[in-house]
Amino acid sequence: MNIVSSLKYCYVILFIVFFISCNWETDSKQKHQDSVSQKENTSSIDSQSITKDTILLVNENLKYKFQVHKENSDFLSKIISINYSLIDSDPLPKRIDLKEKDYAIFLKFDDYNYDGYLDMYIHNTCAILNNCHGYIYLFDPKLKEYIHNEQFDTLTTVTVNKKKNEIYSISRSQAGAIFKKGVYKMRNRQLSLIRYIIQGPAVSGWLFQITSFDVFGNSRIIKREINKYPTFEDEEKY
Repeated sequence: MNIVSSLKYCYVILFIVFFISCNWETDSKQKHQDSVSQKENTSSIDSQSITKDTILLVNENLKYKFQVHKENSDFLSKIISINYSLIDSDPLPKRIDLKEKDYAIFLKFDDYNYDGYLDMYIHNTCAILNNCHGYIYLFDPKLKEYIHNEQFDTLTTVTVNKKKNEIYSISRSQAGAIFKKGVYKMRNRQLSLIRYIIQGPAVSGWLFQITSFDVFGNSRIIKREINKYPTFEDEEKY
């Protein structure tokens, strides 16, 4: 083999090695991106990201396919039913049927009892002041099913604070000047009220009051003041 042939042979080998390494790097990046995307799905997921056929990680080990069926293609049409199935495990999807009176429009996923599994919040359009009414379906890891939890039915605009392990229920009126906020924790699978914040008109101004509750349900007013004008800040601090 002469020198020219040897050089050509080396160039071919180098090209093959370069091609394989590039593909391996691209494949690795894609796998990493897929992994990151799946992990991101375990956080709060807004209803607008839920399509008719969506795959989500209910937790890091359980991948489910969700199918949301609505009356029609209109963005504000009612949800009729939700099918869900564990990928590669459930031969038939499980089904949640919603009634006409439920007025269910949006679907949001979050961990509402902070047990590490994504739960479902099915709610209405929330109106102008974002007062959402709906139902919470908690994921049961033993049954691998979503179960309607009636403890949440009276709550409004349900959100969670993962850092404090708290659940919030907030309602507003009069451009937000009047509001009520309940702060809850899950104790032995029971929704327990720990604080209640209200603001509303009083005889000589605006009442702002915070009431705390112990594990036995006993209440104690920890802050009460009459302000000349309503506050729009303290609600978020307590």
